[in-house]
Amino acid sequence: MSKTTEAVVITVLETGFTVPHDRYSNRVAFRGEVITLTPEQVDDTRDRDGQTWLDLDDDAQRTRWGGVKFALGDRSEGIVVGEDDTHGRRYRQWQRARKLAEATSDPAERAAALKQVKKDFPEHVAQTQWTLSGN
Repeated sequence: MSKTTEAVVITVLETGFTVPHDRYSNRVAFRGEVITLTPEQVDDTRDRDGQTWLDLDDDAQRTRWGGVKFALGDRSEGIVVGEDDTHGRRYRQWQRARKLAEATSDPAERAAALKQVKKDFPEHVAQTQWTLSGN
């Protein structure tokens, strides 16, 4: 297997995509981030057969991951980090719903509203409990 000699630039198209960070760890990238992978980082993406996910086209990415996670090159023009991003949009919706519920003056109505927020946004239940407990 030959060593990579050139850096590869990718644009992250979906928040949550994991990319090489350094020789021994990865990190979660955000939609719209343009990342330059060093030749060493590119080599670290290779499997035992020398294949790398960097060679996947859009169709192959959809097959492997259920969506297109990255594009080769700088394709960031017009992409706003978090915009049209499911995770970011759901988080902002949860924040707005929680703030509205917490602002309800009647204790019984507030409790019912907060219960509804937990039902509507189950992925944020632990954060809601943490926020409400004051920790």
